[in-house]
Amino acid sequence: MHSQNEQLRIFMQLDSLTNLLHHQAIRHELQFTIDKYRLTNLQAGILLFDIDNFKKVNDDYGHLKGDEVIITIAKMILHFLDDHDEAGRYGGEEFIVLFKNKSREQMEQIAEQLSTAIRQFDFGFSQPVTVSGGLVPLHNHDLSQWIKQADKLLYAAKRMGKNRILLAPN
Repeated sequence: MHSQNEQLRIFMQLDSLTNLLHHQAIRHELQFTIDKYRLTNLQAGILLFDIDNFKKVNDDYGHLKGDEVIITIAKMILHFLDDHDEAGRYGGEEFIVLFKNKSREQMEQIAEQLSTAIRQFDFGFSQPVTVSGGLVPLHNHDLSQWIKQADKLLYAAKRMGKNRILLAPN
């Protein structure tokens, strides 16, 4: 059982809407993983993604419905992760998943399963909700390079028509 101080510390690291780690907390976990990787050769990777056309969801259905979409996607993320992985809300409709102890193929499979589950979920809109993102295995990156590479892939996925996860080349 967690002490009150430990419970408060955990609570303070969570995004209030999604109960995922907030921006600063997930960045801390990413840095911790990089440091551990250097010592243990741990296999890790990040998936950075956002909700396609999210402004249209808020404009057409209202911000409360937009919040429902974000909350539902956060729950879906957690469904696909195991106890080693972490997830955070990186920005408004942007999420980051930290995969630990998984091969490149396992990370890619989970990212695709998550993307498909989101696309197939009935949010009650005329069009499906889709996501675009970048998946980057850890290769001796520093934190900013790792996130920057995932962000570049996310924007490339958007330019290619959205609704896709791009994997960093080997």
